[in-house]
Amino acid sequence: MTAALVVLFLGLSAVTRAETPTDPTSLRIRTIKVTRSNVFLPAAAQSNRTARLANGFHVLTRERVVRRELLFSEGDEVDTDLLAASERRLRGLGIFSDADITTETVSNETVDVLVHVHDQWSLIPGFNVGGGGGILELGLTLHDYNIFGRGEHLFVQALHETDVGTTWAAGFDDPQFLDTHWVLDGGLATGPLIESVAMALTRPFYGPDVMHAYGLSGFWYDAIIREFEGGEEVSRYREEAAGGNIHYTRAFGKRFAKNKVGLSYGVDDRRVSDLGSLTTQDIPADELVAETTLSLSHGVKRYVRDRRINGLRRLEDIKLGRKTSLSVGRAGFPIPVGVRRWDLAASHSENFTAGKSRYLRLKAEVSSLIIRDTIVTARGRYYDRIAERLTLAAHIKLDVARDLEAGSQLLLGGDSGLRGYPAREFAGDKRLQMNLETRWFPRFKLLSIEVGPVAFIDSGYVWQEGQSIDLADLRYSAGFGLRLGASKFAGSPMLRLDAGYAFDDLGHYPFSLGFGQLF
Repeated sequence: MTAALVVLFLGLSAVTRAETPTDPTSLRIRTIKVTRSNVFLPAAAQSNRTARLANGFHVLTRERVVRRELLFSEGDEVDTDLLAASERRLRGLGIFSDADITTETVSNETVDVLVHVHDQWSLIPGFNVGGGGGILELGLTLHDYNIFGRGEHLFVQALHETDVGTTWAAGFDDPQFLDTHWVLDGGLATGPLIESVAMALTRPFYGPDVMHAYGLSGFWYDAIIREFEGGEEVSRYREEAAGGNIHYTRAFGKRFAKNKVGLSYGVDDRRVSDLGSLTTQDIPADELVAETTLSLSHGVKRYVRDRRINGLRRLEDIKLGRKTSLSVGRAGFPIPVGVRRWDLAASHSENFTAGKSRYLRLKAEVSSLIIRDTIVTARGRYYDRIAERLTLAAHIKLDVARDLEAGSQLLLGGDSGLRGYPAREFAGDKRLQMNLETRWFPRFKLLSIEVGPVAFIDSGYVWQEGQSIDLADLRYSAGFGLRLGASKFAGSPMLRLDAGYAFDDLGHYPFSLGFGQLF
């Protein structure tokens, strides 16, 4: 079966390659001119002392960081696809409030390419808030998204959870490791429930003409796994694991219609132990998994740019198109160590527009270890900017699981999408969640903080093993919230603050906090 799948995908790639490529323009790039703006433009800095101080302390992004993201060079033929993809790469760094690439005609044969980026403030001391339904997370953080203007990101964090304690974490990532297209990232954490270290070095598909991606990663953790019923913890156990992975993926086809074939090999050694009287449920067995995985995918994509969909003000690159993927893994092959089993995952997504500023995203996926942990998910999202500053957003998600391992419960509550209810109020193996929001984007700003009110209705429930899905069991809540966005800060952080009311009056925990939109 595996061989047949490979032949099928290689055949599809041959068909794709046979399609007529985009005709190149005869114009060539004479020079590439890069201009960089500080956090506050000269006019604002001249009239505002705080803005001048901010510009003085900020290290402007180095020009070579900008140039490394460009997918074209001087002397190349002008290619609008690569100009647009380079814009997206620059915006994707998260350190610019805007990135714009245009051309300026020099002669009948040459143009100059003008690249302009506008820096955001990158050294951000702040706080984290999250949770809901009686569980509160409070944290202090320090991020530098652009260390010395090099585009690297470093963060440290102290996070206190009311039902856990304080966890310390730190992380680093460099999207241009050693001035290349390799990406280096890593992190560590230590706290009452977790000790962990992870690191990865990858070379991704960084442009539409890149045909190879590869990398390796490793991890170690020692964690306490908790199980819940009715929002209360009923059992916990200890899990220690270490492992690593190496992978390679080859792409075939046109720029935005590709088939990909990947191969990876990973090792995961897990040891599980009980915690005496704290362990009241059965715990998983120790497991050594040495697995080879074959992955296949076919995707067609394009991008549009829009505003006020998920963000407050910043330009958003919205991906449209479809993707189908399949991966089949075999543990204990080719080296016969550890457990022997099959691992299967498959998904299909459709992202399309139904008119100006209307977007529908659909996705279905399944993952299974065959012998256990089978989860089927169907999900849909709809966004409609019904007025210039008013967006309707809807979300529905259904998960159906079978033979879940302890600690892999499906949960729902005030901290995970059913605002107004206690955290982790509902647990089981079948989950339905629905959310409807109206997002208002007024022109109001407090200093550089943008404010966007939200009204919402949530519904959902989780059915336990042996129960059938019954829509009469659904719980409902409604409420209002605020989205607070810092337009001058790197990463464009958005604080989410919601207050919900449970219709059956069982919640008593109205507040939900977090970063980013709920969906």
